[in-house]
Amino acid sequence: MVEYRTILVALDGSENSERAFETAVTLAKKFGSKLVLAHVMDMQYFMMARFEPAYDVRQTEDGKSEVVPQRPEYHREYGRRVLALAKDRVPADMETEIAYVVGSPRSDLLTMIEERHADLVVMGTRGHSGLMRMLMGSVSEYIVQHSPVPVVVVK
Repeated sequence: MVEYRTILVALDGSENSERAFETAVTLAKKFGSKLVLAHVMDMQYFMMARFEPAYDVRQTEDGKSEVVPQRPEYHREYGRRVLALAKDRVPADMETEIAYVVGSPRSDLLTMIEERHADLVVMGTRGHSGLMRMLMGSVSEYIVQHSPVPVVVVK
């Protein structure tokens, strides 16, 4: 029987990532696996998104709303929140590790797989469309092609 001692789940906060998390937890329970919760803050994506910047609406001291561009710090904190929320939902008796880096999801996820000795990867499809998909491609497709271990892609 196949044994998965360490399952790495890639999390980005998307709906498909949420389904991947649920799948990874189910598999980790079944196999008694350690679960690695992984997030890579993709600097290239945010640099390329300059022509479609992300904005926040904030309240000023006088109670008015203002629109301000999001900064990389926001995205760093976002990744930390995604991981913290996932960790809070992992069963208490399940061994868990957090893996967070700023860089390139393609290469950094492959590095995480190697460094964490993952036996299985679970990830969602991100769902980029149009220009961003053409320019960046699909991280899940890349990981499926280059991972040294099996990959489960959840939609």
